Amino acid sequence: MLSFTPGDPNGTSLAGPFFDASQDLVGLELTKLGNTNYQARVTQLVTGFATPIDAEIIGNRIYAIEYSGNQGLWEITFPPTRSTVTLSSPTFQNNSFRFTLNELIVGLNYQIQRSTDLRNWTVVRDFIATNSQFEFSEPAAPGNSYRFYRVFQP
Repeated sequence: MLSFTPGDPNGTSLAGPFFDASQDLVGLELTKLGNTNYQARVTQLVTGFATPIDAEIIGNRIYAIEYSGNQGLWEITFPPTRSTVTLSSPTFQNNSFRFTLNELIVGLNYQIQRSTDLRNWTVVRDFIATNSQFEFSEPAAPGNSYRFYRVFQP
């Protein structure tokens, strides 16, 4: 959220948010309380704007434009978000189950987890992506038992 109105950092008599310089970019985390109320956790991210009037989010960047001052255009870059991972080529060969993870983001941590009941999960592989693909293989489940897999970013 961008704050347009200049605040009142000293809490004297100006209109606007008291004891808050305002004109900043804040992150809001809303938690629902009951059926009609919310609790807000506000984190100040960027300060020093001159009446920011609008913003656009593109990927992991926010572009903010100012209405006064030098009428600047600002680019704020955040760390990459968690990625969407796709699975391809699941196969069962030579008593092993294999699959390939695609669209990984290099440098992010991933976990491959396994379950036999979809309630209890065990980490079977923890790795940091060094490229956009990762091939996984492990021996087949004993007997006629089932295994379920998921990829998780801790």
